[in-house]
Amino acid sequence: MNAVHGAWCNTRTFPINCNYCGDSVFYFSCDCGSRVLFDHLGKPWPVHRCAESGYGPGWLQMDYSSQIIPIDSFHETINREYREKLQQATENDKRSRKKKSWIVRQAPSFFNQKTTEKGVITELIWNTDIFKKAGFAEDSKFGAAMLGKHARLKLAQMTIHTGAIAEDDKNNFSFTFFVEESIVKEQGLTKGNFATAKLRGVVTSPKHPIWVCDKLTGLFDG
Repeated sequence: MNAVHGAWCNTRTFPINCNYCGDSVFYFSCDCGSRVLFDHLGKPWPVHRCAESGYGPGWLQMDYSSQIIPIDSFHETINREYREKLQQATENDKRSRKKKSWIVRQAPSFFNQKTTEKGVITELIWNTDIFKKAGFAEDSKFGAAMLGKHARLKLAQMTIHTGAIAEDDKNNFSFTFFVEESIVKEQGLTKGNFATAKLRGVVTSPKHPIWVCDKLTGLFDG
């Protein structure tokens, strides 16, 4: 079977906790639309079976339909060099995250800067004070205007780490942002889960740049 997925379609793999059952798994995705969870990396490449997800055995999504591939053979469509890198990177510690000292925190550079980031949730703090974090007094009308709807919402503070397995440091970043608590609860997200966040910068002072989240989704909704 010829390789379908590789560097050409931005293959990425993250060690996560299953967003549905909580098990430690590996999430594979690529730009052509394939998304698969593996219990382990390496032969026999067992696909994660989770009755809680509602996506059926294997949780496979594929945007291309030119060939029918049995879910248990999906790993054969992944470039061999990339598979070997994944196995090598997880040989010593199958659940190893990159060292915190290597992670570069990303803050917005200007007001209304926008970005969409994908990664593993490393921190989740409930009931946070966005006025304080943004450097505004609690009753600041200017602060309320700058923060928009987020000034009126009950917010959580979330951090995601964008670094994937077998990658160099170019994608090893963290983004801390504020998001509506009800959205986090509706998605059932917690530490260790995978999430996609659509972020917008609020910068009124170089000392207090913050991100707010306009859209937050889980594994297969992003």
